[in-house]
This record gives sequence, structure tokens and C-alpha cells, in this order.
Amino acid sequence: MQISKERGNKDFPIWFIGDSQPTLEFNPKKKSLSVYLQELSTYLDFIDYPLTTKHPTIHNIWTSIENELQEFFFRSFKKRLDSKKIYVRNAVRLARIKPKGSSVNWNGQYDKLLNSFNSDIKKYQPRVLITFGQFAYEFVRRSRNMKKVKIKDWTVIELGNEFRKAMTNPNSGNLYMIPLLHEIVANQPMYTQNFVDQQNVSKSYFEYVAQELGLLIVNLFQKQGEIWI
Repeated sequence: MQISKERGNKDFPIWFIGDSQPTLEFNPKKKSLSVYLQELSTYLDFIDYPLTTKHPTIHNIWTSIENELQEFFFRSFKKRLDSKKIYVRNAVRLARIKPKGSSVNWNGQYDKLLNSFNSDIKKYQPRVLITFGQFAYEFVRRSRNMKKVKIKDWTVIELGNEFRKAMTNPNSGNLYMIPLLHEIVANQPMYTQNFVDQQNVSKSYFEYVAQELGLLIVNLFQKQGEIWI
């Protein structure tokens, strides 16, 4: 089974862009190819859509933020964000086709992917586009014809700086492109504090992001009843 390319509603004004679908590594020293393929098939049957709650990734990078957000919304005006409608997809399906982190120029195969994604943005006009990790953020930037940056140059500090810019400066088309962290949240949790600005250093990464993102969402969408429950 192949993981679904997307979930949620493209007409919803908030989109999530992940990195690529999770997979299982093949080690021929530990198991045969036939056993691996059977395990992979079972795994893909289980992981049915991008950033599924069945996989730990979404809980490492988003669930704690969402919990803070929903509490903020409820305390502010007794409503919750209808998060099941958020449109979710990965930048690419397979991690193996991602460009090298040190490459400025990407393979021509990406032109079609970037153009298709940008066409969707123009057609559905989301207002808030949240990316997870270095590659997803650069993928979105390139789809919007912004200056090319090496993936590896999007350090935690630089992504934090971009996050703060995004809170007040939408991209062309009035789109707020908001980068969040991905793997480092689980692998090096203390390092995430480099994302947080000095004025909020007492807050955790999750608290800080929820605080800033919550204010933005309320300012943009408080009167749009269709996104609340």
C-alpha cells in the first residue's frame, strides 16, 4: 500500500507541509529482502497519510504545540480550532529523492513538483502555511520563487529568525510562511531553545511557538466561523 499523498481540506486556510513519508531502513545483515518487503508493506498499511497520529513524528513536532494552542483559543473565546480540516501533505513522498543539504541547485525533476505546489497555493489561497524542518521550508520558498538557500544553512537559529519575520510579514499573495522544527525536536530537545528569542527564553519551544502562532491565528481568523468548533 502507498501512503496517501495528502489529507484534510485544501480550502482550509491553514496548511501543514512535512518532509517526506516515513519508511523502514533495509539492513541485509539483519534480514532478508523478502522479510523486509513484508514488514514494509505492513508498515505502510499502518502509516496511512502524511503526519499521521499513528506515527511518533507528529507527536514530537506538533502535538504539544496544538495542546497549548487549543487551550489558548478556548480560554480566549470558548472555541477550538477544527484541526482535522487542516490540509496536510509532504514536500516529497520519498526521502531518497531529496537534494543534498549542501546543494544550491536542485535536479530539474523538482521544477514540476515546485510548479504544481505553487499552482495549488494560487488556486486555494491558504493564509498560513506551516512547514516542518529545513527541507520543507526551502521547498516552499523555492515554489514561491524566493532566493535559493542550501538546506543545511537553515539552522535552528535561522529558522527561528524566519519564524519571527513570518509573524508580521506575509509573503507575496498575503501568505504567512511559518517554519517549525522537525527531527531536532526529538533528537536534541535542549537545542530547540536556540529557536526561541531572548525575550521569551524562559518559555519552552512549544510554549513559545504556540504563543506566537495563537496570536496570529486569532488575528487572522477569529471571525471565520468555519474553522472553529
